[in-house]
Amino acid sequence: MATLGMSIGFREAISRYGSDTAKACLRAHHDAVDAIQSLIKEENIDCGFAHTGKLNLAPKRS
Repeated sequence: MATLGMSIGFREAISRYGSDTAKACLRAHHDAVDAIQSLIKEENIDCGFAHTGKLNLAPKRS
């Protein structure tokens, strides 16, 4: 499983690291998943890869 996001929310990332760094981190996650997808296609890897969406989970009850 490859995820497109960070372990903290984007607003929290901006608060902690600033807008430019938060955007760069998020872009790096997206680029990594794109690279995986490209590699699978280029190497004709039969692995059942599917770009199916995004799942947001709550790390704590609140």
